[in-house]
Order: sequence, then C-alpha cells, then structure tokens
Amino acid sequence: MPTYILDADVFINSHQIHYGMDFCPGLWDWFVSKNKSGRVYSIDRICDEIKQVDDKLCGWAKERGEEFFLPFDELATRHLPSLAEWAQYEPRFYDSAREKF
Repeated sequence: MPTYILDADVFINSHQIHYGMDFCPGLWDWFVSKNKSGRVYSIDRICDEIKQVDDKLCGWAKERGEEFFLPFDELATRHLPSLAEWAQYEPRFYDSAREKF
C-alpha cells in the first residue's frame, strides 16, 4: 500500500474552502485514521506553516504532533528512497527528467 506525504495546501485549502472541520469532519477523521494505519503523513515544516495562523486547523495540527507531522530527517530516511525509486521507473517521466532527479 502506498504512503502519502501531504503538503500544506491539502490542509489549508481543505480547511478554508470546501472541507471545514465543522462542515466536513469526516475528512479530518480520515486523515487521522489513515495516519494511524501508516498511509498518510506530513512533515514538521508543514506543521510549522499551519501553526502560523491561530485557528482550528492550527489546533488540529498541534494535536497530531510528531505521529502525523514527521521530523523531516525521519521522512527522508523512511520514505525518500522509495520515492526516488518510483520516480526513476515511472513511465510518465521523460528520460532527461529522470536523469536530473
């Protein structure tokens, strides 16, 4: 099963536009559930970005802690080798792009 590393836009846009925590709590429960099953993570730098605004999303991120927002070094050790391997053999990428990656 693949593991997903989520960027700040996933959280911020979901919170601000279509999937507010009061309106669609199921999405936020899904993030937590998939994190507990080892499928969804983010990194500490994303958490830092989210915490710049003191709102419900900030509180949600603080509650998740390092179980959800991995330290970047841990992410690199755990997931970047498989990401690099995937990128190397993904047929959608051009050979020149693969060489640069």
